[in-house]
Amino acid sequence: MAKSYTMQEVAKHTSDAEGKEDAWIVIGNEKNGGPKVYDISKYLDDHPGGKEVMMDLAGKNADEMFEDIGHSNEVGRSRGLHGARTPLCGCYT
Repeated sequence: MAKSYTMQEVAKHTSDAEGKEDAWIVIGNEKNGGPKVYDISKYLDDHPGGKEVMMDLAGKNADEMFEDIGHSNEVGRSRGLHGARTPLCGCYT
């Protein structure tokens, strides 16, 4: 069974300090398989929209922004958020 994380746990992961990057976000909803927690720490500098965009959402549920910006299912979820790590878990509580 996948580990579950609380939003309080996710909210602790918001550091972009050089060499100590630690950023998690939640993406997903009931329509697309449910919310998942992603560790985006190693992806911050590679995000096409910039590190700042990712850090603004670190520690939060970023699903609405992810959907609003027009990320497709193919590009976003099936490729693990453009190369970010696979989800840490299948849900959050």
